[in-house]
Amino acid sequence: MANRLVNSLESHLDELFAEFAAMQADQLDAVAKGRLEDLAVWQEKRERVFGRLQFYLERLQAEPAEQSGPGLRPELASKIKALLEGETSLMCAAVMQRQELQGKLTAMRKGKKALVGYGPGQGAGRSARFLSSKT
Repeated sequence: MANRLVNSLESHLDELFAEFAAMQADQLDAVAKGRLEDLAVWQEKRERVFGRLQFYLERLQAEPAEQSGPGLRPELASKIKALLEGETSLMCAAVMQRQELQGKLTAMRKGKKALVGYGPGQGAGRSARFLSSKT
């Protein structure tokens, strides 16, 4: 009975690890392409999948380990390590995207400042409204 429960938990975990890895790959691709419109949806989906992962890992940890001693099973540790490496690469891509956007924002601010300088009331004083061809 306990063995069947452990197998069921492990199968759910395998599905969740695969889902989380696919989600990471999709998000990494979107960040690399600059498609950041769905950040709120990403966060909600990440929280939901992470919560389910945490739930099943805690349930599995509560079950007695028959094959190994206490602690995390080695195959789960390697899967978690792979997910953490994916998180690291996603974080690096997000930081690079942020730096690129900050550079663009700085250039846009400089452009806006330059355009404002051409507006009315700028410069040394009021200039004539009309130019005359007669001198």
